[in-house]
Amino acid sequence: MLNMDPPRHTGHCGLVNRGFTPRMIGLLEEQITRICSSLLDDVARQGEADFVSDIAAPLPSHAICELVGAPLEDRDQICEPSKRVIGIDDPEVGSLSDGIRAVAAMCACACELAACRREQPANDIVTKLLQPDDAGKR
Repeated sequence: MLNMDPPRHTGHCGLVNRGFTPRMIGLLEEQITRICSSLLDDVARQGEADFVSDIAAPLPSHAICELVGAPLEDRDQICEPSKRVIGIDDPEVGSLSDGIRAVAAMCACACELAACRREQPANDIVTKLLQPDDAGKR
């Protein structure tokens, strides 16, 4: 979606916006608080922290996983590839081929989650994205 031009991009934004209503975001407050507490607890156990790698990097990825309803056991499979995708131009993070493999891994996880939500709908953005729009288009 990031690489799409209007009107295709605009149409996809409309679909994604279904999951970002104030009500849906409000439902995440408790989960986000829990994620922050867990990250801080991990740092406290270690006795020291690198803010970027221990807090700033995992927090958005974990929040996104919560938003899409990714199972807890899949979070590392989603978070680690997302770091490689974000840092695709940073040689300290990885290479272009590593970034491409990371995108493929994230797509595979997304397809698995979509298949799961088709079978077991939930109150998450993936379920909302799988529902037909007002014109009946999926």
